[in-house]
Amino acid sequence: MALQHIIVPLYIYPEERAWAPLAAAARRHANINFLVIINPNNGPGEGPLPDGSYTASLHQLQSIPNIQLLGYVHCTYGRRPLEDVCRDVDRYYSWNAQLLRVDGIFIDEVPSAAEAVPYMAHLAGHVRSVWTCHSTVASGVLVFNPGVVVDTTLVELADYVVAFEQAHEQWRVLRGEHEALPREICRKALAIVHTTTSEDGSLEEVLQDAKGAGFAGVYITDQHGGGFTRWPAQWDKFVQLLSYDQTAREET
Repeated sequence: MALQHIIVPLYIYPEERAWAPLAAAARRHANINFLVIINPNNGPGEGPLPDGSYTASLHQLQSIPNIQLLGYVHCTYGRRPLEDVCRDVDRYYSWNAQLLRVDGIFIDEVPSAAEAVPYMAHLAGHVRSVWTCHSTVASGVLVFNPGVVVDTTLVELADYVVAFEQAHEQWRVLRGEHEALPREICRKALAIVHTTTSEDGSLEEVLQDAKGAGFAGVYITDQHGGGFTRWPAQWDKFVQLLSYDQTAREET
């Protein structure tokens, strides 16, 4: 069912209670699944675990059942050596042995060309094998972020694909194209919409468009240019609107 997910680029450093809005929203709206991207240092960092602020805050989030924690890695549009990306994946997974749950991987800077399929297939296969070969962690969610619509051969490799990561103005331009996307893409598609306006109805507009296109999830922020270093000004309203819509669908 569409729009069950909120994808959260959690790039805010976890100083005391910095992540509290996420925890509060997830506890308040159990019918929404939060795909939360964690990124200690453009990846997991070089140490066996992130710093104390990260570990303490992640321990709090992992107790909330409708939050899935995804480790951020980047592949530099297919130019980064596969062994380096796989090493980051392995390091995130190793946190589980130290009781710091990681549910899957978010791969950023995914190439959109069909020629990238073998490269991305290797990464997808590595993520799948790391999680499925160990019985202690049942998940293994894989999200690609090309930021644009990609061929179905790439979409098939992941659980979800960020098919849009641009400003609200561009979202409006592409509205008709989203509605015309094949179903097999839309059911896995996520949208990250930044630089939203403060005008009344902007949240409702994006949510209605994403729902109409059959997207799986969305994130909406007023932060100019993205960056995702602060909570959206209308975070609570955004989550509440999506939750109400989800509840209405479940009751019909």
